[in-house]
Amino acid sequence: MTVATMIIGMVPLVIEGGAGANGNRALALGVIGGMSVGTVALLFVVPAFFIVFQGLHERFQGKD
Repeated sequence: MTVATMIIGMVPLVIEGGAGANGNRALALGVIGGMSVGTVALLFVVPAFFIVFQGLHERFQGKD
């Protein structure tokens, strides 16, 4: 929920014009991209690594 709030909060910086709009747009797009990639990694990559390493642990150490 915090990530969604941050991304939605950056949307006005992306769509607005005016003085300094190019700098604001670049920063906002960087924040939106970084938060999106971080969230996807947290939701899918971390659990996948856990499954892989748990399987390796069980294979080499035995089931505890």
